[in-house]
Amino acid sequence: MLDTSVVRRFASDSLSVDAFVAYAKEGGSVHVADGAVVELCKQLHVGGLAWEHWLRARLALDEVLDFDRPILLGGRELLASVGVTIETTQPVHSEESLLAASRAAWHQLRNAETLEQLGRPLPGDPTPAPGQLVHLQTSLATKIVESEKDAWVELFAQVRAKAIEARAREAHPLKSTFERVVVELGAYLDTLVTSPGRPASVRLDALIRVYALWSERAMQPKAQYNARKRANDVFDLELLRYLALPAAVCAVDAALVTSLADANAWQRAWVVTPDELGDPDRRRALLGLRWPG
Repeated sequence: MLDTSVVRRFASDSLSVDAFVAYAKEGGSVHVADGAVVELCKQLHVGGLAWEHWLRARLALDEVLDFDRPILLGGRELLASVGVTIETTQPVHSEESLLAASRAAWHQLRNAETLEQLGRPLPGDPTPAPGQLVHLQTSLATKIVESEKDAWVELFAQVRAKAIEARAREAHPLKSTFERVVVELGAYLDTLVTSPGRPASVRLDALIRVYALWSERAMQPKAQYNARKRANDVFDLELLRYLALPAAVCAVDAALVTSLADANAWQRAWVVTPDELGDPDRRRALLGLRWPG
């Protein structure tokens, strides 16, 4: 699973496709996260990524992405695929719809000749899935990214308020904020599992622990976690959902790697840099991901 940071390395011509091609030849499949696609469309819209640089990136992606499902949808669609059902008024799309959305979105990204063509019908477009699942219109992508960041800031404000309230209720709290969030969030996610298999608290261990780590740091009087300054972390957390499949994540993000280690997440070995993917032994390990126990 490729993060935005990897695609931007392709765009800057500072990353070879060799390790990714080798991984695919050895039996792996390479996809780009849908959140990364939306982030890239936003960057194209605001000028953070030049169109000619995107053309370079998509040539690289065309060499490495899985033909059947180039873009892998995350969010509740991803969780539903592993049996974790989030209550929502929106329907969960069928497997066929998700495949159609993935292929249609990549067809547009691959064939658009100008920025203005993104999100608009192109000759030869496959039939899109109902209720477009991957948003390519750059102006809409910008709104989505900013909305996600605002929700992240609001979420941490609520987390902090609840943690302060919980501490006030306990004269001698037995658990840190980190321990409390790991236990309570894991237990809650386990109640959402609707099919046999690994508990959500196991599949999403890294997500739970990193979120708990940041929650605890938001309570610190010094060097406090600032959700507004770190609003892009919401996309890192979304990326960690893919580990639930199981799947490996490739990113150029030292802060995320450090957070995984600090949170003692056992899935941290599943998050690799492009350089690490160049190691044949590391690729073999990623091709044989196993749940603990």
